[in-house]
Amino acid sequence: MIRKHGQPIDSLEVWERLAGPKSPIQWQDDRSAKECARAWLGDTGDPEIPEEIRAVLERHPEFSEIGEWEAEPECLVTFDRFGGPANIDVMATMKDQRGRFVLAVEAKADESFGPLLGRALAAALERKLASPTSKGIARIEELVPAILAPARGRVPKAHQVRYQLLTAVAAALSKAHAIQASRAVVFIHEFRTARTDERHLARNRQDLERFLVRLGCTHPQDVFDGHLVGPFSVPGGERFPDPADLYLGKAVRRIGERSDPS
Repeated sequence: MIRKHGQPIDSLEVWERLAGPKSPIQWQDDRSAKECARAWLGDTGDPEIPEEIRAVLERHPEFSEIGEWEAEPECLVTFDRFGGPANIDVMATMKDQRGRFVLAVEAKADESFGPLLGRALAAALERKLASPTSKGIARIEELVPAILAPARGRVPKAHQVRYQLLTAVAAALSKAHAIQASRAVVFIHEFRTARTDERHLARNRQDLERFLVRLGCTHPQDVFDGHLVGPFSVPGGERFPDPADLYLGKAVRRIGERSDPS
């Protein structure tokens, strides 16, 4: 079941009305917002877990066949005391033989994972200079050590990590804590279309690989080969006491030319 504001979503029209992007220009064929909706609604408008996502999840030994599930698109998840929630493209709670788990989906055509953390911190500093009450720096200071352990060896530095990947993890962990789930999955659902740019896809691949290595993944290539990676244990700290086990996955949906776009 897919719901928004308590209302079921069973068509593209309802999805756009209840959970569409702020700008109509973002609701287009071959771009992530609309293709994500199509993927979850299925060919008949009967909501379903996209097969490529289900396959990756159920292939991992710590997951099994998914039974009950529900999802909310454009889900706003508050993950700290500073406000400004993370906007997750699809936030789902699912149940398999081990119990409930959280799935936070970031849908991408070739859009980036947001600014690098170094740039996000610099922007927060500028806001602090303009307004001493700004909490952007404090948010980053609290968020980063809750998810990233200190760098050891030749791993990417914190400033090289994309900020959106950090907030997606924070949202997944917060949701898992709220429903007392022991597993939290962040999933990248990539849509390759006639309009995606190979250079941007390569950038996203590099950014995801960099993030995985920083989390402690020794074989980041696995995620690009259709395998869920993890579990990872994040520091948690005061922000995420007793955090859920973290997993990351990625799947690609290839979309050909449409003779009759709709």
